[in-house]
Order: sequence, then C-alpha cells, then structure tokens
Amino acid sequence: MTARDRRKEFNRLYRSSEETVELVDVPAMNFLFIEGPGEGDPYQDFRDSIEALYTVTYALKIVIGKSVMGFEYSVMPLESLRWTENPGSPPGAGGTKRWRLMIVQPEYVTEDLFSEVIKRVRMKISPRKISQIRFERFSEGLSAQIMHVGPYSEETDSLNRLHQAIREKGYHMRGRHHEIYLSDPGKVLPSPLHTILRQPVE
Repeated sequence: MTARDRRKEFNRLYRSSEETVELVDVPAMNFLFIEGPGEGDPYQDFRDSIEALYTVTYALKIVIGKSVMGFEYSVMPLESLRWTENPGSPPGAGGTKRWRLMIVQPEYVTEDLFSEVIKRVRMKISPRKISQIRFERFSEGLSAQIMHVGPYSEETDSLNRLHQAIREKGYHMRGRHHEIYLSDPGKVLPSPLHTILRQPVE
C-alpha cells in the first residue's frame, strides 16, 4: 500500500522558495491544536504540548489505518500560530506572547473519532497536556509565504523579506504569523532547518 502524503497533495502549501515570496490560497483543513503562552523550547508546556499532539495524531493514524481500507497517510509536520496579547496597553507595548501548536489531520478524522481516540490514549499513556487538545476546522485563505533555512533564532531577515513583498504587492497583513516546521529540530543541526513562514493577507 502506498502512503498518502498530504504535503504532495497540497504541494504549494508545504513547499516554498527561499528566494521568492509566493501567494497561496489555503483551504479549510482539519487540525488538532493546543494553545498556550511562551516562546518555545525553554518552556516545559511547549514541549509537553508537542508530545501530546503527536501522541494523539499517531493514535488516530493507527485507528484510521485499521478502519479505512486502502487508505494510509504520512503524518503532517508540526505548525504554529504566534501572536501577542496586549489587553489595555497602548500600541507597541509589550504583552503576553501566545502560540497555537497544530497538526493537520485527514478528512476521516471527525469530532466523534477524535473524542474516542482521546479516551483510548488517556487509558494507556495520558500525556500531560492531552486535556488541552482540541479538534477544529481551520482556514486561512489568501496568504503569502517564504522558506526560511537556518536556525529559528535567525528568522528576522526572512520575515522582513516576507513583509516587504506583501507591501510591494499591495496587500495588507491580517491574522496571525504562521510557521510550518518541515525539519525535526531534534534530528538535524540548526543550519539545515527548513521552516515555512506564512502570513495571511487581504
């Protein structure tokens, strides 16, 4: 049986140029997600959230593989939305940094199946953040994106090029900053990390 790779099916969404900012139309897709505060790796909640998301995603993959004949798929990469909450403060002031970690799911995942798999995982493993996982259909629509190659700490130049291209094309930014992690930071050195930086526009 041939594995189904959603990255190939949505080729323009999960592949991008390091040199050129591209416009893509992102359709509605099913996601598992967790939201929380923090910057990433230094925070235990962030690591625990990743573990919980992947645990449930692979459990869903096993269930679907047994119940849907002829269907097998590759687990999609981790993605995140990032923004700053700044209630009651003037523009430009600091605020609480927030993130939403998420992994896209195949069309066979429903709210009922998600709830059932959550129950199974709780009985066997019960990752620390499992109670915070949610299932939701999410759509971004028209967006601009670019590939960043290198450490996450050096994304500034790529982000500046993304934002400049958006302005030059006559668009305005909307929504939240979006990152798609095509490389596993636990398996590669910082230099070859590949991350798609995406920004919804109008």
